[in-house]
Amino acid sequence: MTQHEKGRPGAPGVVADTLLYSILDAMPVPVFFKDDQGRYLGFNKAFERFVGRTREEMVGKPLEALWDAELAKVYKDADEALLAEGGSQVYEAQVKYADGTLHDVEYHKAVFHAQSEEITGIVGVMLDVTYRNQAEEKLRQMALHDELTGLANRAYLMPSLEQSLRRANRFGDELALIVLDLDGFKSINDEFGHAVGDDVLREVARRLRDSVRDSDTVARLGGDEFVIVIDNLHSRASVVRIVSTIINRLAEPIDIGAEQLQTGTSVGVAIGPIIDEDPSTLLARADAAMYVAKRDSASSYHIDGDADLS
Repeated sequence: MTQHEKGRPGAPGVVADTLLYSILDAMPVPVFFKDDQGRYLGFNKAFERFVGRTREEMVGKPLEALWDAELAKVYKDADEALLAEGGSQVYEAQVKYADGTLHDVEYHKAVFHAQSEEITGIVGVMLDVTYRNQAEEKLRQMALHDELTGLANRAYLMPSLEQSLRRANRFGDELALIVLDLDGFKSINDEFGHAVGDDVLREVARRLRDSVRDSDTVARLGGDEFVIVIDNLHSRASVVRIVSTIINRLAEPIDIGAEQLQTGTSVGVAIGPIIDEDPSTLLARADAAMYVAKRDSASSYHIDGDADLS
């Protein structure tokens, strides 16, 4: 048996076998064979290139000797399920390359039989879906996040707010919905242009994130309107502290290139939930409070219903 034939399920004794193995080695996708204990019998050249290991390193060895414990368990559980049920199997897992990098893989596997009806082992094909998964994740992020600032957008905010309301109703907690609108932002856009305006919005987003907890949601609804959801409100008085921090942070000058720009913010707050209140109603209350603040004076806030914040 030649070095090239090691690790195959039976050395080729006829031309048909030789042709089969030549075809497998010519295939660009990784193909592998395992016995009924889940040990590798062999694989094609594409598999060797894929994982960065040779047949000599892998054939006949248990999974635990080849892969990290977590990966080995995933492979072993899948193999055992396939051998018990027969037929075929498709699932996603990861493979660690010889250089240590992890790649997402889609496995297509099936049992094979010898001359008897008993299952002899497993044959499988691996498809690298790392880039596909990364592209899909990027699309999901783009669908749920504002492209300019990276904050959550309305598509993310409303379902998230609905979950927050459900939790608050279930556990008797409160949450605060803060809506803010920049004062004087139109003048910045008109005088310095939209590119500078975009830089201002990005800096505002950064300051807002820095003003709240990591667990709080900060979203941009569009234009210069932003929303913050404060879950698990420990005390209503803490809302005033947060809002005051935001107003002070956004009142600080913003350096864009050679320009030092000044803006402020009008803030509306709604404390919820009111019984059976939905996200749109809570948002409308906070939005109305924000317009009251904007009408009264620049860089101020208003609490919907003048809630007791003690």
